[in-house]
Amino acid sequence: MTDALAVVASYLLASISFPYWIARAKGVDLRAFGSRKLGGSNLAKAVTPLHGVAGGLLDGLKGFAAVVLTRALGFPVETQLVCGLAAIAGQMWPVFHGFDGGRANATAWGFELAADFIAFFIAWIPVVVAAILRITVRPKPRRLLPIANLLSYGVFSAVIWEQEGVTPTVLAGLGALGAASSHRGCPRRPRDRRAGRASDPQPSPLRSKRAPGARARGDMNRLHALTDGVYAIAMTILVLELHVPDARSSSELVAGLAAQGPSLFGFALSFAVLGTYWVGNAVNLSQLARVDRAALFLNVLQLFFISLLPFTTAVVGRYPDEAAAVILYGMHLEALGLTQYAHWVYVLRNQHLARGPIDAATARAVSTRILVGPAAWVLAIVLALFSPPLGYAVYFAVLIGYLVTSVRDRTTIP
Repeated sequence: MTDALAVVASYLLASISFPYWIARAKGVDLRAFGSRKLGGSNLAKAVTPLHGVAGGLLDGLKGFAAVVLTRALGFPVETQLVCGLAAIAGQMWPVFHGFDGGRANATAWGFELAADFIAFFIAWIPVVVAAILRITVRPKPRRLLPIANLLSYGVFSAVIWEQEGVTPTVLAGLGALGAASSHRGCPRRPRDRRAGRASDPQPSPLRSKRAPGARARGDMNRLHALTDGVYAIAMTILVLELHVPDARSSSELVAGLAAQGPSLFGFALSFAVLGTYWVGNAVNLSQLARVDRAALFLNVLQLFFISLLPFTTAVVGRYPDEAAAVILYGMHLEALGLTQYAHWVYVLRNQHLARGPIDAATARAVSTRILVGPAAWVLAIVLALFSPPLGYAVYFAVLIGYLVTSVRDRTTIP
C-alpha cells in the first residue's frame, strides 16, 4: 500500500508545473504562448533564457527527487523506478493542468541521473552532439535534437543492458523512451483567447480542401513521432550486439576487440542503412500535408522492416563469411527499398495528400534515387552467391553514393 501511495505522490507532485507558475509570475500564460508546452524551452522563449534554465532544472529535480527520496526511505528499486516514471507522467500529463503538460525531457534526464549516473552521462553524448550541430550548422536542423533526445533514452537502457543484462532499470529506461515517443505525437490544440466575447466576430477558419478520409496536421505529427521513434530505437538496439571483451592484458584486449570485428562491421553497415533510409523517409514525408489510412499503413509496413534490421544485422555479425547471411541481408534491404518506393508511388497517385503539385522532374528524380537501392541489392545478392565480400562491397558502395549525393543536395526539407 505504501508503494502505491509513493507512486501517486510522485505523480501529483510532478503535476505541479514550475515553468507555468514562473511564467504566470511574469504575467505570461505559457498555455497561450509559442508551442504552448509547459516546459523550460517554451519558458525561455516566453520570458528569458535564464528563466527557462531555472524552469528546466526544477523539472529535472522532479524525476531526480522521485528516485532519490524513495531510495532514502528504503523502498525497493522497482518502486523507486516506477516513482520516477510516475514523475515523468506527471510532467507530461499533469492533473492540475488538464493533462496537457510538457515534453518531460528534463524530468526524464533527472530520473536517469538518479537511476544510473554513468549510463546517463553516456546517453547524453548524442544530445550534446546534436546541440552543437544545431548551434553551428546553417540552416538549423529542426528535427535533429528531438531525435537525439529519443536516442539518448535508448542508449541509457542499452548501456545498462550491456553490463548487467535485463534489469528493472533497463525496462524503466525503455518505458521513458515509450512515453517520450508517444507524447511527441500529441498535437496541442490552439487556444482562442477571444472566445466568449459577444462583441467579437467569430472567425471563419480558412482550410485547404482535402479528400474525404484524409487527415491533416495532427496525424502528420503522430506519423513523424512514430517514425522517428522507431528509427531511434532500431539504431539503439544495433549496439546491443557489441560487447566489451573480458581481458587481463593489452594483448587479450586487442584480441577481444578483433573478435568483435564482424559485429562492429555489421553495426556500421546497418547504422548507415538506417541513416540513409531515415533521410529518404524524411524527404518523402516532407511532401505530405495530410495522410489517409493507406498512407499510414504503407509507412507502418516500412517501419516493420526497419525494426527487423537489428536481427538481420546480428545474423551478418555472427556469420559474416556465409553467403546465406549476405543474401538474407540483401533480401531484407530489397523489401525495405520496395516498401519505400510503394509509399512514394502512392503519394504520386494521390497528390491531394501532398503540400502542392509534384512536378514530373521531382517525381522522376525521387523515384530514381529510391530505386537505385533495390537494383543494387539484387546485384549484391547475385554476387554474394560467388563471394560474400563482393556483396558487402556493393552495400557500402551504394550507401557511400547516397551519402555523397545527399551532401551535395542543398534542398531544404520543410
